[in-house]
Amino acid sequence: MSPRRKRVPEEQVIAWRRLRKDGWDYTAIAREYGVDRRLVAKRIREYEQEEMMSLDKIARRELAVKRLEEHFQDLELAAQYLWRLSVSPTRTGNLRPYQDDYSPRYPDLLSALKQELRQVFLIKWGYGFRIPADGTAPAWRPQDPAPEPEESMARKEAENLIAGLEEHLPQISMLIEEWSQVVRHYRETWLRLENSVVGEGFSTVEVPRALEKLLRLVKEGKLTGDLSEAQTKQDWESSGQDESSWFIYRSGNIRDKIIELAEYLRRLESVSAKLEEILSPGQIRNRLLQTRCRYCTIS
Repeated sequence: MSPRRKRVPEEQVIAWRRLRKDGWDYTAIAREYGVDRRLVAKRIREYEQEEMMSLDKIARRELAVKRLEEHFQDLELAAQYLWRLSVSPTRTGNLRPYQDDYSPRYPDLLSALKQELRQVFLIKWGYGFRIPADGTAPAWRPQDPAPEPEESMARKEAENLIAGLEEHLPQISMLIEEWSQVVRHYRETWLRLENSVVGEGFSTVEVPRALEKLLRLVKEGKLTGDLSEAQTKQDWESSGQDESSWFIYRSGNIRDKIIELAEYLRRLESVSAKLEEILSPGQIRNRLLQTRCRYCTIS
């Protein structure tokens, strides 16, 4: 039988390969086992090729597992950022949706998340910190614009990561959209209300504080309906409220707007609670393991 067609048990091929490693040439091995030299050479080479392919597969699998772990860590980081960005105003203690300079206080979740993750990738690639002259640990500093193509690559990586997170957790897309809509209405309603109250003669300093106090009372159910004539300013102030709030709340239009703001707050709290349930550290890894996205390297 020719070397091409003759079958050799794997145990014997392993023995031949061991002898080969010990310095035996093909002819000596063939003579020892009473077979054709060409058969020995062919089977040893086939075995070594199969072994190399197996090792390559194992190495690729290990690399894929490592890449998947890195992917999960990135997704968990994205989930943490989203969770922090979506903390409800009542938990942060700031109900006014604007800073003192009237820049928005509550973020558009998707845009803010993209920006945070973009920064993460730039830092990972060496931007966003400097090494002090004394050689101590890197010090954080405000970002200078990153050069192209790093800036574009960081934005793309951020977008891909968010897409992967939404594929693993499809329910967060609707929650992000709901948050954005409610925040927009909340900001617009508050700004119109604040401007109208200031227009009635109250100061720009006292109005935001008064609205926040009133909004908390309405939100907590401690203030409902009209203020009766019997409820004097002294009664109001004795409960810990200021005179400005008393005058402001007596306006029917203002009452309605504060009630409207309280409803927006409740909706933001609801969205925040749902996102927290999905994205909390105790849940996120389990959810990632149960699903996959287009960027997962292995199933």
